[in-house]
Amino acid sequence: MGVELVVDSPTGHVLRIPTEPAEDHLAGLPAACSVERFLTMVGLLLTGLYE
Repeated sequence: MGVELVVDSPTGHVLRIPTEPAEDHLAGLPAACSVERFLTMVGLLLTGLYE
């Protein structure tokens, strides 16, 4: 998707980091509730793309 992500240490949430000023409203929105769920979603996306 071309975005930067960071893992919030206390909560474990995977958060999106805005890369452009127009995306400031997306700051701090979770991409996933945990690293495990994020990696599961990525795996499902890749499985769907390459099958």
